[in-house]
Amino acid sequence: MFFISAKPIWAKKEQPFLSYLPYNFIFKNSNLTDKILIQGVADLIIKVEDKIYLIDYKTTKANKPDQLVAKYKIQLDLYAICLQKALNVKIDNTFIYSFWFDEFIKIN
Repeated sequence: MFFISAKPIWAKKEQPFLSYLPYNFIFKNSNLTDKILIQGVADLIIKVEDKIYLIDYKTTKANKPDQLVAKYKIQLDLYAICLQKALNVKIDNTFIYSFWFDEFIKIN
């Protein structure tokens, strides 16, 4: 279970981003270098002490939390990469907050 033991230094809610990533960066087995547009909105980014967390809210129903990780890991990995570029920060951990399970689920 994830919890914050200290007051956040800063928080960004509904942070939009737009980034181009090379095709072969996303699809490792490809030689294509064309750029793909990645666009999204991060639900919550918070800095607590010296760590930065990306949290994405999900309402998806599932039998187990691992199913949500399997379904959303690639999306959230791409979000983290794009947000690190856009905000010039290091995302230390990524979480899903599942309304279905009422808990934080760690992605990485």
